[in-house]
Amino acid sequence: ISDEKAILFQRTYEKFQKQISLSKEIKDILDYCSNHNNIDIGIITNGEIDRQWNKIKTLELSRWITKEMIFISGEIGYSKPNKKIFEFVENKLNMNKDDTYFIGDSYTNDVIGSCNAGWKSIWLNKRKVKEPDKLNNLKKIIYSEKELLRYIKNL
Repeated sequence: ISDEKAILFQRTYEKFQKQISLSKEIKDILDYCSNHNNIDIGIITNGEIDRQWNKIKTLELSRWITKEMIFISGEIGYSKPNKKIFEFVENKLNMNKDDTYFIGDSYTNDVIGSCNAGWKSIWLNKRKVKEPDKLNNLKKIIYSEKELLRYIKNL
């Protein structure tokens, strides 16, 4: 694309990134998890450091998730689906992969990555993408945020 179109795209992206918000259902999920002491929640996200922190701030995720539980690929040096980013988080937090669930909406980055690291993966497939061959650690495919909350409550 032309430089002019690229600049317009970037400005539009930056404008709308400041207008993102969490759905009521995602807030309900985060409230539920943060109110149950046996559920720790964190984030693993791909992207450039400042852009991802701005997104986290805009979404007000610090209400539920401490800075120590947020991992950005630009800070770590590995990106999803590389299992090294999952192993980094596992080692940093001294996690037991048998008790670890990873919820993501990207089959390639989230599901394949977390499954390859040995974590239990839940695929939030809101776009109803055709299901590829299932991986060993893929625990559940969920199609809505309401269904996700019900599933988490029954874990």
